[in-house]
Amino acid sequence: MSGYLDIGTLWTVCNEAAPFTWMKYGPIYEEYKVRGVYTPHIFEHFEYLAYEMSRMMAKTDRAR
Repeated sequence: MSGYLDIGTLWTVCNEAAPFTWMKYGPIYEEYKVRGVYTPHIFEHFEYLAYEMSRMMAKTDRAR
């Protein structure tokens, strides 16, 4: 989110792991936030990473 790491480096490191993890556990985290178990911003950076990696996955799929 802050731009300290470029998206290509992040793609090399975690590529599909972040989006798949967010798809699996994201709804649970969202429910925790609704119930007040966690603060509303607890996973916002991981969520951002997952969506950015999803966009990269879409770009690489179109390139094939």
